Amino acid sequence: MKRKIIKLFYFLRSRSYFRYIILFLIVAAFFVGLGFLLVYFFNEDVIATTIATAFGFAASNILIFFAGVFSRIFEDNLKVNTSTEEMMKIYKKPEYQKIITFGKKSMPVCYKCVHVHQNNYSYEIDDHPDKFFELEGFVEQNYNTLFGLHSSSSKENTLTIRLDDFYKKKDDHFIFSLSRSNFYNHLVTNRAVDFEIIKDLSLRSLYEPGPDIGPLSESKFSNHIGVNALVFTKDNHVIFPQRKKNSTISKNCITSSIATRLLFPNNSKPIDVQYVLHDQVLEALEKRLFLDLSLFKEEDIEIEFLGFGQNVYEGGKPQMYFVVHLKTIDLSNYKKFLRRLKINESRIDNDKCLYLAKYDSISVARDDSKLSFQYYDNDKKKYHNHKAKCEKSLICNIWHYQQTQKKNLVMFDCFGVVSSSVLPPWFKKQFGEEEGKNLSDYYCKEGDDGKFSLDEIANLVSEQCKIRPRKIIRTWIKSAVVNKDLIEYIHELKKDNEVILASNACKGLVERVLKKFKFRYLFDRIFISHFMKCKKPQKEYYERILASYSRPFDKVIMVDDRPKNLEHLKELNITGVFYESVPKLKENLKKIL
Repeated sequence: MKRKIIKLFYFLRSRSYFRYIILFLIVAAFFVGLGFLLVYFFNEDVIATTIATAFGFAASNILIFFAGVFSRIFEDNLKVNTSTEEMMKIYKKPEYQKIITFGKKSMPVCYKCVHVHQNNYSYEIDDHPDKFFELEGFVEQNYNTLFGLHSSSSKENTLTIRLDDFYKKKDDHFIFSLSRSNFYNHLVTNRAVDFEIIKDLSLRSLYEPGPDIGPLSESKFSNHIGVNALVFTKDNHVIFPQRKKNSTISKNCITSSIATRLLFPNNSKPIDVQYVLHDQVLEALEKRLFLDLSLFKEEDIEIEFLGFGQNVYEGGKPQMYFVVHLKTIDLSNYKKFLRRLKINESRIDNDKCLYLAKYDSISVARDDSKLSFQYYDNDKKKYHNHKAKCEKSLICNIWHYQQTQKKNLVMFDCFGVVSSSVLPPWFKKQFGEEEGKNLSDYYCKEGDDGKFSLDEIANLVSEQCKIRPRKIIRTWIKSAVVNKDLIEYIHELKKDNEVILASNACKGLVERVLKKFKFRYLFDRIFISHFMKCKKPQKEYYERILASYSRPFDKVIMVDDRPKNLEHLKELNITGVFYESVPKLKENLKKIL
């Protein structure tokens, strides 16, 4: 009985739509009942007036409530654009597109990875507590407008820790340079970055217009440090909180197990490396996940720093990513480690519930913006299916975690391996064997070198064969045949390896072929010679691919159907594999991986 009363209390304090309907019915019933009681003392006109007043009062509250609902629905979209497709149009660097994969389904996210942690790295904190961030004049002038965007959000102005810079002091030693700001500054910069103050003018278009997110040292935003951690139980369940409807960002979305900002240490302890990379995560386990740390031994909790980057969606906000393993918790004893909840422990961006999700059940939903998973119901002792929109930082956290599982890099050529050749057969058929080969060699070379795009080649060829350029391109793309057996094998490889496409091609060809077969997110990354201004078998081509990763791989493999492209790879510690067939490729890679 006591438990039911507590549940009812929390329900009546919640912002549930159902709760408002119930309250409406209770209020309406009360006034109707009161009206009928008044019949003994007053005439029918008084009763009618009382009932009308009651319904008017209830209806006005319902209208106010639904106005708030609509406000919350559109508020986030006005403040921050979370469309990966639109962000990739602004920030065009290929390395910004990250892919997470569950089974055969993938989800993209636009993210600037600044640093991936390695075991031999060390860090230092350079803290400047007396240095305070100052808003740009343009932001100050529009402060009221920008702050007003958060009308449906829970707000509390507190001091925050700003990341001014992150840089390498020497080969394996890095510096976090910190100062101070406040949460209101964060609301009017990072969390209002896409609002059009006047037509076509937003903070993003003014301060971070692309194609790159600027370095932290040059940022005009408040940039308090975000902290994200995936927390796993020993039986491979991960805790997913779901935000409340009044959060300042990502309303009603599931997040990383810990999704908060870097808070100040308890008991005025210094902000040092031990705190930033370990102790603050421990404190968050207690504050955000309500775990009773007194029930754990030191060795029961393993905290691993995964890396650090800039959240493109929030204008380059710094985010730190962790994974935490709780070695003594599983489904049978999870509730025993929870402490008693205190009312309103976290007013800003707090969560409405925690899901104990089975990690192996996670999949990408059809619309590419939601995750599906099974969560365990401790009360009913069974699993339920759930699908929810997810915060972008959660996808980045999963990406960092999946990278730790991928020790090898496997590169595939496109035409002749993943897909059939496209341009050469058409040229030979259209112009004859000899002339067709000469034309094909010329246009392919110029396209690979970045001089001609696919559209430009089609326009030039159109003058020779008198066929409309659009029809030529349609014929080329239609002639592409995908290697289905290889695609199935690539899905297998992606579980434990970083798999990329490395192709000599003109702009527009690879993109159209992948779009035709709906393989847009099949590869973790795509490298095309046209954009790189160098091509296989040049050493620079492979060196630039490897340099784009901020971490080393145990093994690097290049799969190509042209022996010439595999020359000199040993000098770069890359293993070349000549492609003949899928069975032969599986046999060769089994020996290497």
